[in-house]
Amino acid sequence: MRKKMNYTLLLSGLFAGSVWAETLGDSLISLQAAVQENNPKLQQVIAEMNAASARTVSAGALADPVFKLELMDFTPEGKGKQYLPGKTGQTKYTLMQDLPWYGKRDLQTSIAEQQADAAKFKTAQTRNELRAEIRRLYAQRYETHQMYLLNQEIDSVLRQIEQTVATRYQQGLGTQQELIQTQLNRSQLAKIQIDLEAQQKQLQTWTNAILNRSPSAELAWPDELPALSDSELRTLKESEWVKQTPQWQQTVAARNAAGLNEKLVEKNRYPDFTVGVTAVQSEQQLEEWEGMLQFNLPINMTRRSADEREAQAMSIAAKAEQEQMSNDLQGEFWRAIAAVEQAQKQQQLLKNTIREQAALNLRSALQAYQNNQLTLSGLLEAEQQWLEIRQSRIQLASAEQMAYADIEALTGKAL
Repeated sequence: MRKKMNYTLLLSGLFAGSVWAETLGDSLISLQAAVQENNPKLQQVIAEMNAASARTVSAGALADPVFKLELMDFTPEGKGKQYLPGKTGQTKYTLMQDLPWYGKRDLQTSIAEQQADAAKFKTAQTRNELRAEIRRLYAQRYETHQMYLLNQEIDSVLRQIEQTVATRYQQGLGTQQELIQTQLNRSQLAKIQIDLEAQQKQLQTWTNAILNRSPSAELAWPDELPALSDSELRTLKESEWVKQTPQWQQTVAARNAAGLNEKLVEKNRYPDFTVGVTAVQSEQQLEEWEGMLQFNLPINMTRRSADEREAQAMSIAAKAEQEQMSNDLQGEFWRAIAAVEQAQKQQQLLKNTIREQAALNLRSALQAYQNNQLTLSGLLEAEQQWLEIRQSRIQLASAEQMAYADIEALTGKAL
């Protein structure tokens, strides 16, 4: 295959149980809808998105309060050992609550919200990639199926040529070498058919894997490729599409989170507090109340400076990642645009001139060979030219679809 596939996505459901029994495959829209419902990779990122969303609630919440019970003077004079509240010389009941420095909880909540946004955009990116991967597989399945059908047609032509050569050989007008050559060509074509059958099975397995179906589940072969929208492509070329992509939005969220984390680390220069209140019980009566204030001492400047340098470096890295993402998206987009335009121009050329010329040349060559006006080599060359042009049309149509799939994966726009 010309396009390297994302095997993580393709094989994510290879060994999962089959969820469908019905035949799929002849409609790109139905396959793209099915993969959104059943792909395990997508289910994973959706679960991660939900988990990140849940963390926004707990990230800035106060820690649970702490209750402390102190039994003082276990063995007061004249009494035996006592281990129950109110039975010792004195009992203290303390309730404590940790309180972070002002602003830390808000920052923790904001960081969690940015991480939740990143998870949401990752889910959107995965959806786009799956739709695009289905389009690539659909185009490749179309290509191998059409090649297989074309070779069957070519075999009919070669069989006709072989019959003509055999007749000429019986009449003394041809040679045994010519007859062997035609038979050899048919044998080579049969080998190609075996290779195509193997490719078809591989594509069936890969498609079923991404759909979370059994590897051997039946798939209908596509008879035609979906129409493509040049107007949508022109609109994309003229728009600021990069900043609307989930890939870009993920880097925005990551950069925002890094900036907020930098501020949070700076606030670690200030102490966190613990406040508490204590009720003191002697015998059966509460005799007094005590208050408590505790805080940590942020005096380890070596560690503090290292934490701040780390946070600053992460902010710089997030900014660089965002800039690089823009460059990568633009580069991949225009590479795919060039591939689309190349395929379209070559298809137009084959459609208008070369295909008709090759078909006419093959008919003329066959007639000339039957009339002893052309050698077998000349006839087979004309047949090969006609075959290559038919193959090129199929391959170019598939290549155009896969280039559009690359654009869909980048932009998230349905084309």
